Amino acid sequence: MLAFSLDPLPNLCAALGKVCSFEPVEVEEGRYFGEVDYAEAKRLWIRRFGEELKEALRDALGTKDVDGLVEHVASAPGLPEQFTLLFVLEKAEELGVSKLVLDLPPLGPTLHMIKAEKEFYDHLLSASRVYKRISSLLGLRGARALEVIEAWRGIARNVLNEISRAKYVLVSTPERFPKEIALKGAEELDEMGLRFWRSYLNKAEEGECLRSPTFVIPKMPWEPIGPEALRDLMARAKRVC
Repeated sequence: MLAFSLDPLPNLCAALGKVCSFEPVEVEEGRYFGEVDYAEAKRLWIRRFGEELKEALRDALGTKDVDGLVEHVASAPGLPEQFTLLFVLEKAEELGVSKLVLDLPPLGPTLHMIKAEKEFYDHLLSASRVYKRISSLLGLRGARALEVIEAWRGIARNVLNEISRAKYVLVSTPERFPKEIALKGAEELDEMGLRFWRSYLNKAEEGECLRSPTFVIPKMPWEPIGPEALRDLMARAKRVC
């Protein structure tokens, strides 16, 4: 199993009393944990795609002075988030794990992240068509640029396919407003084609329901509890509807 937090303020590993990084660490045999670092994601993106982007820009613009443009592209809003999704999927495959669990940010940023992946793919599709027209009108060469755009579009498509196979878990506190927000977000996730698995209510009384099946989680202790104690805590979660 690989558990990875995509929350910009991650606390997944802190809850276990562990120190994690962008590169997953093995907490127990066959169980890996990691936490997002968007600055590191940007550096890895440049390391992985920077050279091919430079080649494409040199080919299209006929100039060697493209380092600043690569840095500008790598700083584009949303790009580190999208690359992190790719990184985590590839890391899960590399580690040979059978299960990938993502600890997501609050509902708003999560919905934005998933929508941005689709928008990124659509943008690359239109970018290819637009670039062909512009390069023809301006007499640009740019064959390498088109190759890069198509390659990135393939990557975005693969990430979208993996997202569509995911199951999501709703987590909320029992107050009315958080529950309404969670259920509204679930409707949007359903519309995106994601499949619902189960709900958890934190610090709730028995009998309260979010979306069936709903489980009540006992109150988490303040101090880190470790992986084994966390499994025991989740095993004691009671189904209420």
